[in-house]
Amino acid sequence: MNNWLPLFTRPQTVEILLDSWRFLQREGNLTLFGYVILENHLHL
Repeated sequence: MNNWLPLFTRPQTVEILLDSWRFLQREGNLTLFGYVILENHLHL
């Protein structure tokens, strides 16, 4: 968390995050069962 700043309002920023998760999943270093991305935080 970064002082509740709206970090995820830009689609490009969210896409970087999603691409990173996809990479980690392909490499076998991450298993996600669900996530929620809100404008100022996320839930995994």
